Amino acid sequence: MTRELKSVTDLKLPLCPLPRPGDSVLWYTDAVPHNGSLEGHGIHGRPHVRSEFDQTFVLNSFDVMRLQDPTSYRGPAWNYLPASGRIYSATAAEQSSFGALLSRRIPPGPKYVDLITEVWSRGFEIFVVGGTVRDVLAGKETHDVDLVTTMPLNRAAALLKSMYRHEPQISEKNGYVRLGGRPKWNDPFIDLKMFSLVVPGTDSAVFGADFGRDIGHRDFSCNAIYYDPINAALIDPCGRGITDATEKRLHLVCDARLRGAVQRAQIVIRFVKFMTRGFEPSTETTQAIRVNFMPDLAAMDGGERLRYVRAQVINKCPPDEREQSLAHFRDTMVAFGAEAQWVEYFEPLREDFLS
Repeated sequence: MTRELKSVTDLKLPLCPLPRPGDSVLWYTDAVPHNGSLEGHGIHGRPHVRSEFDQTFVLNSFDVMRLQDPTSYRGPAWNYLPASGRIYSATAAEQSSFGALLSRRIPPGPKYVDLITEVWSRGFEIFVVGGTVRDVLAGKETHDVDLVTTMPLNRAAALLKSMYRHEPQISEKNGYVRLGGRPKWNDPFIDLKMFSLVVPGTDSAVFGADFGRDIGHRDFSCNAIYYDPINAALIDPCGRGITDATEKRLHLVCDARLRGAVQRAQIVIRFVKFMTRGFEPSTETTQAIRVNFMPDLAAMDGGERLRYVRAQVINKCPPDEREQSLAHFRDTMVAFGAEAQWVEYFEPLREDFLS
């Protein structure tokens, strides 16, 4: 299977109506004009800007600033991929699989692709990402659709309400909104997130439009591939994600410095889960998990551990296979050399996992 290498000039995006992270902007503070650079936006869509004097300001709205030079703007995020990044055309088979998946309707009626088209048409990137892309590339059936966008979610609120009838439930700190049906009833739904830059999940969270920073908040390269349905393009910021997805390899892309202790503990659980599915970790990844991530299992309390293992391991298989799935998870941890961690953190919750 051959994928055609694409150039950034092959990808199209309408002109964005807002300044983008990295753009030179002008704004006023206390009647004094300032020039500087837009860094991103925080909760409630408030822009974070750095002035010519290297001071950071948090502005009330995008409406109080403008491009310093209206004829000069940064352009789409794919213009600034890491040096390792690659862009490929999706194969005909992959385009067909994505097309079938994105043509599904989400209650109360619009399709996944309808939302994608509306966001893209307003000048913002929007990509399918995560396990959805990994499974399509591996030729596996997939049902979940995760989307990531550069559009500030507060700017999208009116659009989302008009498309999905109800006021969207937005988690400002996480830059996240869930749309559509109720997952516990197996209704189709959409998870839409913003590109993460700094400490998502906190009051100091900053979001933007940077592939290199966003993958630092993800886990493995096989889950850090972005599919642009409008341009039928696969964007692989680390340059190895597509190969890892198809060959079932694990390479960490998570920057441990950007993630909290509980989030690093979650990556340990996901690491073991992927190993139960036949994924092979690189030597560097194995070492990093043991040294930099495994100790953080202590940071998860019992309730967090119970909920996360259920979500990642137990609830993803039929009820009559759950005990076997948990046993496989345990055996994989033991084989990895983490029997002590299993005994301390997981074995006491065994009955609760299965209840």
